Amino acid sequence: MNGRTVLVLVAFVTPAFGQSPVDSPATLAAKSRQEAIKSIELLVRVKQTVEPKALKQSDRAGTGTYPKERKTFESVNRLVFDGNKIRFEDNHPIPNASTMDWVTSKCVYVSDGECVKFYQGPAQGLARENCVAKVSTVQTESVAGFRIYTPIHLACRGYHNPSCRTALTFGQLKPTGLISKIKGESVEEYLKASTEATNSVQAWVDAKSDYLPRRLRYNLKSGGPSGVTDIVTERDTGSGHWLPKTWVHTIYSSSGDKVQQTYTVTIESFRVNGDHARSEFDLTFPEGVEVYDDRTGEYKLSDSAGGGTPLTRAGGEPSGDATAILSRYWWVITCCLAVLVIATGWLVYRRKSRHGRGA
Repeated sequence: MNGRTVLVLVAFVTPAFGQSPVDSPATLAAKSRQEAIKSIELLVRVKQTVEPKALKQSDRAGTGTYPKERKTFESVNRLVFDGNKIRFEDNHPIPNASTMDWVTSKCVYVSDGECVKFYQGPAQGLARENCVAKVSTVQTESVAGFRIYTPIHLACRGYHNPSCRTALTFGQLKPTGLISKIKGESVEEYLKASTEATNSVQAWVDAKSDYLPRRLRYNLKSGGPSGVTDIVTERDTGSGHWLPKTWVHTIYSSSGDKVQQTYTVTIESFRVNGDHARSEFDLTFPEGVEVYDDRTGEYKLSDSAGGGTPLTRAGGEPSGDATAILSRYWWVITCCLAVLVIATGWLVYRRKSRHGRGA
């Protein structure tokens, strides 16, 4: 084989720069969209319908199911992507298992690409002590990782999504080669295979709309659906990008045969490649709020300077998460206990031996 032949073979088998030899057409389309949509700000309307007895109460207040009657809730929420940064303002009512009802409480999640901060303000009718404030990392926390926002993630950050580790990406979806019909349109099936820890996900993408999904199906181990999302896409005349316009996400029972909740989601407005201040992706907690830092296991009382005063827990215990400390140093504790047991046994044996010789 001469040098010219080698060069020809290398040129043939080497993929284009920046592409993986296994990148699917949907993955390449997602990469192109993500490079073009450097930032996007969206206002999203969410309408939720909860069927009777769809949720379970499982806390100190008891065990039961709720609501007694069908419930409907509606909200408008704000989501901002800027590079690997993200801000999510969630105004949707949240269930309270203790009262078996829903409360209104604004939640704000931000990530600067490394640090994640979360704040849930005092719920309507509840005391300030019910606020939740937390600092974490992108490795342990997700922003807007709820399934109802998956169509947005796939459209804007479907190639690489470091600020939302639970979000589905096209890199996880592989083409099966099967063609189906959705409302008369041909769509290609993609599949995220199941593992021991996760269930499979099917996606039917439309090549005519930049390989955005028209339907997502989250499967149970039994084969039935845990959730199905039907999506309508539209090409924005201003930016030229294909985006989801509206979708319906249906949640099923654990057996996969009964509808429990339905979310109808509509993008009311959006702005592509606008400027966003760095402060958009940081969060200053209100003064006097107890903040838990998941990185250190410590609790602090936030102050006006944006810092915090270390707290001690009830009963004079030092701040920190005992569970986290035990899980981090379990092997040290186990070794110490083992040494203690061996030493105690040796002392007992010595005493018995001396007592036997003195008898």
